[in-house]
Amino acid sequence: DLMMDEVPFCGGTAHRGVTKSASTLWEHMGSTILALLSKHPSYSLHLTGHSLGGGVALLMHLKLTHGPTPILPPHRVRTTVIAPPPVFAPLDRVPEGVREGLTSFVSNLDVIPRCSLHNMYRTVQQVDSLFEVDVSRDEKVLL
Repeated sequence: DLMMDEVPFCGGTAHRGVTKSASTLWEHMGSTILALLSKHPSYSLHLTGHSLGGGVALLMHLKLTHGPTPILPPHRVRTTVIAPPPVFAPLDRVPEGVREGLTSFVSNLDVIPRCSLHNMYRTVQQVDSLFEVDVSRDEKVLL
């Protein structure tokens, strides 16, 4: 959602809507996942997602391995995401052992992974500054 509302999450803050999605997913699938991992102790969980699904997978990874009461040890969870939006901050709050299990692929020009609240604020400031420049509309487009 475009509100970019944040909530406390795993020692930092996370996007409220994506956090709710990750929690709902765990409520529906958590017991099944834990039962299968218990039945097969050599198995690990591999989460994947693209775009918003990638954001959900990232927060699930943090919830499982780094929350106030970690559910699984970091070595049992791997997460691979493609073009996730920024859903957690600050990144330095994620322990190194947890980060090792995360892989994120971002295309060179993909805007979604760069749509943090700070970057959106800067973009609005830059667009607003165009109205202060004394040039024609066509010249503003070229700026």
